[in-house]
Amino acid sequence: MRLNDKVAVVTGGTRGIGRGIVEAFLEEGARVVLNGRSLAKGEAALGEVTQRERAHFISGDVTQEGDVRSVIDGAVERFGRLDIVVNNAGGSLALSPIVDLETEDWNHTILWNLSAT
Repeated sequence: MRLNDKVAVVTGGTRGIGRGIVEAFLEEGARVVLNGRSLAKGEAALGEVTQRERAHFISGDVTQEGDVRSVIDGAVERFGRLDIVVNNAGGSLALSPIVDLETEDWNHTILWNLSAT
């Protein structure tokens, strides 16, 4: 129970690697907010997690600043604080080598990180 009483948000937490992180955090005692764009996938994931009483889903697109703020605020509202953020999902307006990204594209790519601080 290394994460006992910690609160985490995991973006892209409804399937794949994110879902695995959610399960591992729950097994270690954390309370976890799963995030993803699809309400249906979120509800399905909640129905399958091992520690349902310590999990919560908030939908949102991490490329949208307002959605990111809603996930953060929702986690704090639900569990009282936020200790851990796993940025497992993301997006980009432009795909190119990082050295070639324009400032606006870079800022959009790392929107989650900027908004979570």
